[in-house]
Amino acid sequence: MTRVLRMVGLLGRKGKSMLSAIVSICGALALACGSVGHAAIIWDQSPGAIGGTEFNSLSNRSAAQNFSDPVLFGTDHIVFGMDIYAGTAFVNAGDALVVRIRANAIDAVPIEFIETINIKDLDGIGSAPASAARVHVDFSVPVLLLGSTTYFLGMSGVGFDEVGQLVVNGGTGPLLNGSAHTYNGLVYVSDSAPGDTAFRLHGPQLPNPVLFGCSPLRFGRWG
Repeated sequence: MTRVLRMVGLLGRKGKSMLSAIVSICGALALACGSVGHAAIIWDQSPGAIGGTEFNSLSNRSAAQNFSDPVLFGTDHIVFGMDIYAGTAFVNAGDALVVRIRANAIDAVPIEFIETINIKDLDGIGSAPASAARVHVDFSVPVLLLGSTTYFLGMSGVGFDEVGQLVVNGGTGPLLNGSAHTYNGLVYVSDSAPGDTAFRLHGPQLPNPVLFGCSPLRFGRWG
């Protein structure tokens, strides 16, 4: 599988071509490294993990209202997939979703890609209402999130396709503040959403990357 490095605004066309070739090779090595460990939940903002006293399901479409919430790791982390807690009536396995990731600022230009729902179930649903479900996508190209960098992630329906997004109030977690960042399409609007978005990130859990000849390669999509 080819990995494509995205360094928007930092390189000229020639530099991008050279780096893409280098990272394609590194990506093959990283794929082998990633198979050594076991998949793990590396960020858990699910209702089951953070609790909560109030739950709301909001319209969530990539061409209209959609959301993001921050993540911040102390070290580099590779992300293989993502969950959101969506409206169970709107989505099914096989449907497509838009993933958007912004780096350092809530109004930054995001990287954006479309993935397909692999799983729809109630894992991590906690005490959230029965109208919500976990939907999971595997990233066709893993994403590297750099340590000490704040990223803002969201997942929404393609165009005007409705997905729904569960937001949680009264939960306990490292970056919870009682509101999610709200957008109209790609444009940041406000922090008016009545709760934090419910989501999870999945990545490899390696015993020791150095022992297996793996380094924290900066491959995949990142901002």
